[in-house]
Amino acid sequence: MRALAILAATAALTAPAYAGAVSNMTDATAGIESLTGLDLDPNFGEDGCRDEKFCAGYFGNIQVSAIGFTFDVMPSSQDPQETYLSACAGALAGLGGMNVDLAIGAVAQAFSAASMSGPVELELSGVEMKVRPGYDDRLECSFVRP
Repeated sequence: MRALAILAATAALTAPAYAGAVSNMTDATAGIESLTGLDLDPNFGEDGCRDEKFCAGYFGNIQVSAIGFTFDVMPSSQDPQETYLSACAGALAGLGGMNVDLAIGAVAQAFSAASMSGPVELELSGVEMKVRPGYDDRLECSFVRP
């Protein structure tokens, strides 16, 4: 019996990390669409998922991707900052199943803090949100939901 418990624990540690890509894409998309009014333009199929490991698409010019437990929202210089912040808040609300107003406030505070003192990480409703400078120094949001 003890060997079975060890085997089950080992299997959990070596389980594929991509089990959440499709559900992360689905939940974040629902939040982003409801908050921004933009529809997902999927890169693959109707839901944006190539397979269980990878999903991607666009909301206007804002690119999103889900790889495993992560969900990234990449800014575009062609969209206003308010649209990007709404996409981040929508992703957080969708992934965390949380109140939209709470998500909007959390994103605004995280971006404000990151603009003054560097990268910010916080956890809300079981979702870890990171706000940090991207490749062109614009702040970007990303999420991890195990």
